[in-house]
Amino acid sequence: MGDHSQTPTVRVARIQKDSRPFELAYQPGHPDADAKGMVALPNIKIHEEMADMIVASRAFEANLTVIRTARNMAAQSWQSANDDLTPPDGMTPSPPYPP
Repeated sequence: MGDHSQTPTVRVARIQKDSRPFELAYQPGHPDADAKGMVALPNIKIHEEMADMIVASRAFEANLTVIRTARNMAAQSWQSANDDLTPPDGMTPSPPYPP
């Protein structure tokens, strides 16, 4: 295929701590229960996390489509430029420009 020496990467812009409080549940027999029998449960909202994941996935796919379209347009431009550079009769053509 192509040169993979410049593989695109994703960089983390920031990490933000969730400030929402833990959900407390009364479970006195639980090993993590405090003196009052309360257990702090995770504050993760699975529906929100799934929605965020879908949005991120679609944004990635849209960006990938833009990159592919730009690459195809550039390749077509190179091809068109090379097609327009036909030598006059009797001259040997030069090799095409590198992509």
